[in-house]
Amino acid sequence: KLPLNTRCHLRYGVKDDTKQSFIYAILSLMETDDTQLNILTFKKYLLETKLNRKLFNSLNNGELSLTFKTNDTDSYDNYVKYMMSDTTKITEEYLWDFLSRPNVLHEQGMNIYILNSRALLCTVGFYIRDFYSSSKMSVFIYTDGRYYEPIYLVSNEKGKIKVKRNFFPEDGESIKFLNMSINNCVSKHIISWDKIRANTLKSNYFEIKPDIKA
Repeated sequence: KLPLNTRCHLRYGVKDDTKQSFIYAILSLMETDDTQLNILTFKKYLLETKLNRKLFNSLNNGELSLTFKTNDTDSYDNYVKYMMSDTTKITEEYLWDFLSRPNVLHEQGMNIYILNSRALLCTVGFYIRDFYSSSKMSVFIYTDGRYYEPIYLVSNEKGKIKVKRNFFPEDGESIKFLNMSINNCVSKHIISWDKIRANTLKSNYFEIKPDIKA
């Protein structure tokens, strides 16, 4: 039991499903004390009201549309099938950028910080200063490589338990993790991802602007 007038950060366990654990963690962070969300309803909400082809083609700097492209089916349709599957393992790899964009989880976009027992995970293929923003709300997720668990701030204020799922830009947690991401993911790994994309995609290379909204 949490002592009176104290607070602490706690990992909140989600459904025992290693394939959909990341989605369940995001789902839990979007719930309120009065609202319980269903994972299927949540997926449909994202795909039907937030995702469109223009946004999809910009995700992961354009790499997502190439990753899901096959000879006989459209990459957008393949992504929708991937998202709607309940047997495919869905992680942050193909969702991190999408869920961070403005008007998807939050009007201004959302900083989604993911950490394990040793470090803060860094996104691959993005400029951290563009990916994270000091003006966005923030959420925090812990992973052990199999499961994902949202991190809440739980406080006992005069005998009343309060749970904080989302953090404002001015909150200490948001400021701390933004600085950590800059120090760990930028200062130590300065990479020109545009050059890497150009060398990899060659004639298929195109410039992507990161501020496309849902």
